[in-house]
Amino acid sequence: MPISSFQNPTTIGQDGSPEVSPIYVYIIKPNDARDTVFLTSYQENLTIDNLPASFDAASSQEFDSVQVSHGEIAMSSDFERQSFTLDLPYDSTYLNELIVVMSSIGMTVSILRIAGGDLSAASAIDYDEDCYIVQSGQLEDFSISGDAIRLNCAPQALHSSLSVPRLWFSRSCQHALYGPACRLTKATFQKTGTLTPIDDRLRTVSVASVAGTLDADYFTSGTLLHVDSGEEFSILVCAHDNGTGVASLTLAHYSEQFNQDDDVELYPGCRHTVDDCTAKFSNTINFGGFPKIPNRNPTIHSA
Repeated sequence: MPISSFQNPTTIGQDGSPEVSPIYVYIIKPNDARDTVFLTSYQENLTIDNLPASFDAASSQEFDSVQVSHGEIAMSSDFERQSFTLDLPYDSTYLNELIVVMSSIGMTVSILRIAGGDLSAASAIDYDEDCYIVQSGQLEDFSISGDAIRLNCAPQALHSSLSVPRLWFSRSCQHALYGPACRLTKATFQKTGTLTPIDDRLRTVSVASVAGTLDADYFTSGTLLHVDSGEEFSILVCAHDNGTGVASLTLAHYSEQFNQDDDVELYPGCRHTVDDCTAKFSNTINFGGFPKIPNRNPTIHSA
């Protein structure tokens, strides 16, 4: 099938033929139990059948249409060493959960190009026949500018061959909270309540019946999960203070879906210190850091 039959027509060229832009889909898979995100730059949602099991996809997986794009990917003999970027809209609700975990867990980003199939047909696109992987890599870091977030990724082959270990010899814990190495169950630490005063200008909310005997910063770096009517979404908690019978929270950003008396769930955050691991979670046995590292290197300094 010629390329022009399955790519997305945008404008008319000087010779009267349509200029087309390739159609891509993007798979963002956290390296823990969180759900994989499936996106496409096409103008409508797309469905792809028979995706590999490694993507944790449904047998017929729908990809959400959003304003997503990637940077230039060099096609050269050095292809496996080329880093790449992915740009996403910051105000999308599906990103709330990812933003919470980006800095603490690994995340695989895959870019697929649709190279066949009929986008106008009722039947789905077939992965084996109509798609190929352009690039796949691990998230290294991310940056936020205005209403966009940029993911910086290293190719999978380069990431796997690095001699530097992914776990550093440091005082702080390297484990993702509630991840396999942490061995904590998230539901054990769940607190429920209802939203009371909401201040969209200061990005603050109060949650009734939660404060109790909890420390003032118990939920700092944790998450607030909105579970009322509509789509569930999570938001990072930047600060936590206790009022009279309420937990006063400052959030990473505000959501227009917040309403008075909405039901929410709160989960504590972890600063990856041995103090948090011990006092907040009673999980010192699984602490993934080395808190007793001396300030001075004894191999080059006297004791």
